[in-house]
Amino acid sequence: MIHDLGGGQDSGQLVGVAKLREIRKHVSVDGQKGDRHPPSFEKAGHGRVGAYNGPPAAVMRVSVLIPVFQEAETIRELLRRVLASDLSTEGFEREILICDDGSTDGTASIIASVARERPEIRVFSHAHNRGKGAAIRTLLEHATGEASLVQDADLEYEIDDWLLLARRFREGNDAVFGSRFLQTSHPEGMRIANLVANRVLTFTSNVLYSHRLTDEATCLKMVRTSLLRDMKLECTGFEFCPEVTAKLGLLGVPIAEVPVRYRARDRAAGKKVGWQDGFIAMRVLLAQRWPRTP
Repeated sequence: MIHDLGGGQDSGQLVGVAKLREIRKHVSVDGQKGDRHPPSFEKAGHGRVGAYNGPPAAVMRVSVLIPVFQEAETIRELLRRVLASDLSTEGFEREILICDDGSTDGTASIIASVARERPEIRVFSHAHNRGKGAAIRTLLEHATGEASLVQDADLEYEIDDWLLLARRFREGNDAVFGSRFLQTSHPEGMRIANLVANRVLTFTSNVLYSHRLTDEATCLKMVRTSLLRDMKLECTGFEFCPEVTAKLGLLGVPIAEVPVRYRARDRAAGKKVGWQDGFIAMRVLLAQRWPRTP
């Protein structure tokens, strides 16, 4: 059954640096208060990422958040792959939450038909298109997992790469990004303009927030759910990525990266990110660093 959560969450005031740091002091992490990780970064391919020493003692839950808009051509196959995924080897159980963001191309009916056969899928909807960020915020209200994993409804990323993110999260990282640039300098199908925009945004986020990222704008992000909620996200569109990256930096939360596979699609195949979204992302990175005072 599709539930209409069109009311969503209103944008609040910007959360300042001092406020975010105060939030971080009170975030509960495995029963402990305060900062657990030093402000350091481990690049994928180093340290423990390559080895797994057996199943962990306790099972954690990951909430897979899937925002969807006009994806009738891909959503059925995407859900097939998601349902076939298995994170139990990394000590996780999963819940699947989908928000149809006002699609008019038949996406909603496809989701509904799959959900009727697979009751573990929880479906929400917006009466009209409000944007990727708004859809993620709707799903975040209903997430019950310790971790939240964002997955786009296209087929640009490989579902099997969730395992790497889950492994790093399980090792004690509160934020894990899947980088498209750790295994190659130019991902398959990515236009030069998009490549340059990614480089500029990543460089900016590293300078402003002391990150050591290679891919700020990646879709695949696994973040502790309590942290995402405490950020009081304001995003409505694709600015979800820079807002989360900026606020993790303000909180002093290091971001681990793992390599993920990526095959870009073009406008004809349904790609929705445009040149204007790069400027919006830059504006968000700057605004979060130097918020306006009332």
